[in-house]
Amino acid sequence: MSVRHVPVVVIGGGPTGVTAATLLAQYGVDCLILDRWAQVYPQPRAVHLDDEICRIVSRLGLA
Repeated sequence: MSVRHVPVVVIGGGPTGVTAATLLAQYGVDCLILDRWAQVYPQPRAVHLDDEICRIVSRLGLA
């Protein structure tokens, strides 16, 4: 197993963690997402999307 050094580690691969990692990547910041699940979690993690989330998703180019 090799060791990789990154300036940011994001804990959690849910909507918030993936959004944070995507924003960091857009600014050229390397990061690593760590999640407790080895595969995609089978249940929804976000149950409400407000105006701010819609703005962020749009900024990411996903809407």
